[in-house]
Amino acid sequence: MLEFGLSPLLLFKNADINKNGVVSLEELEKSIKKLLPEESLSVEEIVSIMKALDKNGNGELDEKEFISTIGEARNHNVTVIKRETTNKNAGSDRN
Repeated sequence: MLEFGLSPLLLFKNADINKNGVVSLEELEKSIKKLLPEESLSVEEIVSIMKALDKNGNGELDEKEFISTIGEARNHNVTVIKRETTNKNAGSDRN
């Protein structure tokens, strides 16, 4: 999401589809699919993203949680979520 050059606040406001001030798992999934239509993330991957962003563990993302996590990632030039990929030529041992 950071590659698009969108501000964390704008990303949050777009993800908060029903405008209730928090982003649910369903809203997060829809937002990711809208921003990255070529990706096919599994439910487990979406849940992992939610857990990484949901600092207070209540199952929803408030504006502060979302913006602070995205901001931290930008400040440290890191990816918040790394998607596991499998190499079909390698063995099936993944850790």
